[in-house]
This record gives sequence, structure tokens and C-alpha cells, in this order.
Amino acid sequence: MTTAAEEKSDWRRIVAAVAVFLGMMWVLGVAGGWSLPVVLVGIITVVAGHEFGHYWVAKRAGMTVTDFFVGFGPVAWSTTRGGTRYGVRMFPIGGYVKVPGMTWEDHSVAPENEAGTYRAATTTRKVLFASAGVAMNMVMAVLLLWSALVAVGWPAQDHVGVGAGYNLNTS
Repeated sequence: MTTAAEEKSDWRRIVAAVAVFLGMMWVLGVAGGWSLPVVLVGIITVVAGHEFGHYWVAKRAGMTVTDFFVGFGPVAWSTTRGGTRYGVRMFPIGGYVKVPGMTWEDHSVAPENEAGTYRAATTTRKVLFASAGVAMNMVMAVLLLWSALVAVGWPAQDHVGVGAGYNLNTS
């Protein structure tokens, strides 16, 4: 059980980590243009969304999730809430959600906790867990398409241009 002082300290670390990340993105944007920061934020968003799909299904299926991380390599930041360790690692090129029992060699699970393992889940729940990341990718693609259509609109067949009143067809 965490104390109020520990929770306050966790929030301070979260705010500091976000501030450092945003500062790094700003420096990259000013130094070399905004393309690289936009791509990095996009990759991190897609990875986090993909992993959230696995996480959400695992929790709904009654599996115990011990880790939810974005990135690989050394841990840059992490916190534990409700038995799950959430965090960010140094290289934002992937991520993972760890559920005990995903390998048959994983004997670190106590017998009383076996019901929450991956190997104890039904085949249907295992398939849903495995495919949840791809399903989230599809959801994110639809949201991106929708936002692009809202921001830019449909292509027109009768003219080329942006905005009302800009029309190259003068006939």
C-alpha cells in the first residue's frame, strides 16, 4: 500500500519526466525542424496504443499483468500501481505487456496465483490477448483517417486547392 507522500513523489517524477521529454522535443524541433519530434511522438503513441490493447484485454480476461512498458533497454522511469509496474525505457522502438506464465519455463508463479497466468487462460482468451495489439492498430488507423478527413476534407474532382473560394477552374 502506498502512502500519500509516495504518491506525491511519484507524481512529481511523472511531471519531471514529461517536462524533460517535452523539453527534448522542443530542442529537437528548434534545432532541426519539427519532423523528427513529430515522428518520435507518433511512434511512441502507436507503440503505447498497441500495448494498451494487450493490457486492456489481459485485464478483462482475468490475467495478472505485472509489467506495462513502452520502449526497450534500461528503465528511464517506472512506477507500480495495483501490482502492475508501468514505465518507459530508453529506446522508444517497441514495448511489452508481461503476463506471468507466457512461457512454460516460468515457474516463478505461486500456486495460489496460477489462475491469473497466461497458461491458465482459455484458448479464446489467449487469442484475444495476442490479437488485441493489432486490433488497437486498426482502431488508431481509423481515428487517424477520421481526423485527417475532418482537418483536410475529401479530395474534390472539380478543382484543386485548399479552402473555400480557391478554384483553378475558371470556365
